[in-house]
Amino acid sequence: MKKALALTAIPFALLALVGCSTRYHDIDTGRSVEVGELVETDHKIKIGILQPVEHVALGLARQGFVDGLKEEGYVDGENIILDYRNGGGNDASELTLAKSLVSKNEINLGIGTGSSQKLKAAEINAGKSNPLLFTAVTDPVSGELVSNVDEPEGFVTGTSDMNPVAAQIQLIKECLPNATKIGILYTQTEINSKVQADMAEEEAEKQGLQVEIQTATNSADIQAAAQRLTQSCQAIYVPTDNNIASNLNAVKVPCESAHVLLVSGEEGMLQGGAHITLSIDYYELGKTTGKMAVSLINGSKSVKDLPVKYMSTEECEYVLSSSNLAAAGITLPSAVTQKCRDINA
Repeated sequence: MKKALALTAIPFALLALVGCSTRYHDIDTGRSVEVGELVETDHKIKIGILQPVEHVALGLARQGFVDGLKEEGYVDGENIILDYRNGGGNDASELTLAKSLVSKNEINLGIGTGSSQKLKAAEINAGKSNPLLFTAVTDPVSGELVSNVDEPEGFVTGTSDMNPVAAQIQLIKECLPNATKIGILYTQTEINSKVQADMAEEEAEKQGLQVEIQTATNSADIQAAAQRLTQSCQAIYVPTDNNIASNLNAVKVPCESAHVLLVSGEEGMLQGGAHITLSIDYYELGKTTGKMAVSLINGSKSVKDLPVKYMSTEECEYVLSSSNLAAAGITLPSAVTQKCRDINA
């Protein structure tokens, strides 16, 4: 087992914001210690985790984070303490949880854009600058988490789940060569979804496709928006949108009735009713974030030395659900199905 490195908010703040300190004050021994020097101490590093809602992809990212820590010798209850909280889809609850996590933990992880934003705001409001990691954030710049993904200038960095949006739209053309119009559905208040929707619209127009966009403001709006799209579109594209992912049955039902292809931003949405995707691996994304946390815990790197990490298109996988496709009465070209993993196989 690795020895625990005792941390305080002040050293992290100096490392992240000033970038010139090479020492910190160990709270257990009272010693002034070089960064990266492991100290014999009973202190267990406290790591908070905030997730907005129960969601397959976000849960995989969380498990990957935990396993990434474990692979490097940092185990909950032994030399670290993990403090996991779930907002249950309630913004007010999530805000309260963010404040609580920031008050108790030396490092925090935000899963998704909203959770990460709330944790950052809570740190600023509390006058703190402890390291904040994020994962499953599509565009950390638009989300105002960092301004420079290559050299994070503050106390925030992490991993992005930016999808291969262009390739996902190209996949629609492969599935439906004669398609002329697609729909794009996302939630107005989810910044990451708007970014993906704009990218999808741009690529669709390059592919010679007409585009109709519908947005939802909450879970109650989703089915009506989806039904409008199925009236004139041959396919619907849904990005990684937490609200829609949690209520995907409201999109699945009208797509099945109208025999409309439902293409999702990630694999977890296939379990909710989507038909096909080119997906990143959220578990591996979370694991990468866990390894970044280890660099902070052992002092080998500061936040500014950890650029935001992305997954390449080549690291993504084509995945389909033969069961969902059959329910919608859709048959895909063999050239497409042969390169896909079937979650129902």
